[in-house]
Amino acid sequence: MISTRLPIAALVIATAAACGSRTGLELPSGAAGTSSSSSGGGSGGSSGGGSGSSGSSSGGMGPPQDRCPSAVSGPKPMFGNCSTRDGRSRVPAPTSPHVTWTAKLPTDSTGQVGLSAVSTDSSGNAYVVTTGEVDESTAALRRVNGASGAIAWTTPIMPDEETSTPIVLASGGVDMFAYGKSYSDSVFTFDPATGSSTSTTFGFSLYYAPSDLAVGSDGSLYVTHQDGVGSAKTTTYVSRVGPDGAVRWSTVDLATLGPTPEYNDGDISPYPIALGKDDLVVMFDGVLEKSSEVTVAHAFDPTTGAVLWSQTVDGELVGGPVVRSDGTIVAVIDSPVTGTSNLDVFQPSTGAVAVHPLSIGAFEILAVTTDGVVIAGADAGKGISGLVALAGDGSVLWTSQAASRATIASDGTVVVFGQTIQGLDGSTGSMKWELAPPVPPPCIMDAALTSAGGIVALQCDGTLFGASD
Repeated sequence: MISTRLPIAALVIATAAACGSRTGLELPSGAAGTSSSSSGGGSGGSSGGGSGSSGSSSGGMGPPQDRCPSAVSGPKPMFGNCSTRDGRSRVPAPTSPHVTWTAKLPTDSTGQVGLSAVSTDSSGNAYVVTTGEVDESTAALRRVNGASGAIAWTTPIMPDEETSTPIVLASGGVDMFAYGKSYSDSVFTFDPATGSSTSTTFGFSLYYAPSDLAVGSDGSLYVTHQDGVGSAKTTTYVSRVGPDGAVRWSTVDLATLGPTPEYNDGDISPYPIALGKDDLVVMFDGVLEKSSEVTVAHAFDPTTGAVLWSQTVDGELVGGPVVRSDGTIVAVIDSPVTGTSNLDVFQPSTGAVAVHPLSIGAFEILAVTTDGVVIAGADAGKGISGLVALAGDGSVLWTSQAASRATIASDGTVVVFGQTIQGLDGSTGSMKWELAPPVPPPCIMDAALTSAGGIVALQCDGTLFGASD
């Protein structure tokens, strides 16, 4: 979710005492199964002491090495959960859902809510962001009861370009980018009980920072930030911020690790961080050379920030990076030579890459199954046209005309949303069920699965609704 950067002075963000330490994502209540450690994905919170994330219960969902075995929330819950960016929600999908409640949220002068987002927690609550495309006085974060639609609190926000899906942490708050004091790009932590908030920049310029930040197994935040944007020399770094808010390390300037940009000004295009096994820090950036664009993949030591490897491949990153269950890193790269897409698979220890040309255009990796099948947006040359399931060698397993936003539930159902919400068979792509939104015309801005096996979704006209079996 991205909104205009124009400040609105009348919009005030509430502030209060710190909401607690930054840890991994919340887990569904009552999960049962083998205990394993988990790490959450998403923006970091305000500074504050506290321990790292504790062991979590997998409920038998996913392989034993799954670093986020039961995570509900994450950056774009229907798009890329956990800091591995694998798009699996770890909670069940409904089998035959129907609408159980509706609520109407304020809209701007066009009658729309603007680009918006939904996240959920382990206790059945939803956190809903609304912005106004025209009138940002409607911009707010709300806590909503996922079972009844009752709104517990509403806190105005001042959205910036990094404002995205709320990140529900295991304890200590709900994190999200927004404008802070003096219109500085900041990370806010909201108290889930009251909606009050604190903000921080960690001493960085977060201008144009990738919004989907990564949270490590001990609660450390891994953030990309740039200095000198728009000047004669831009520098780009990845930094680790500990749970106490102190900067543990910063990398060298990423522009020095790959080819020299065309204008030799250091300006590169950073993409979101993914965390692999033992919090291996994986970072991709795009570099515009004189002849074409290349993508540079990096891996950093999570303890020291030292460069473990860098690998340059031809083309523009259009999907990923995503860490699969076996630790390999996958990305979709558009080839400047052939004009088609490749599925690139990187080895986490060395950066060695295997390039698999695709017979169909692909854009963005939406999710990866526990056995490594990549669910991506399909591109038939005329824009996004649905979904494609890709095997490890890039071969097409199935395609679907369903909307190109998705998550994978714990039973393997691929849940997609656009004009409607559909449940697809993960093995074949065939439709198992379809849910129409309660108010025509059909248009859904965002949706998230709940810990109780339901759905909370927001329509373009501000209609918020819940659905379950």
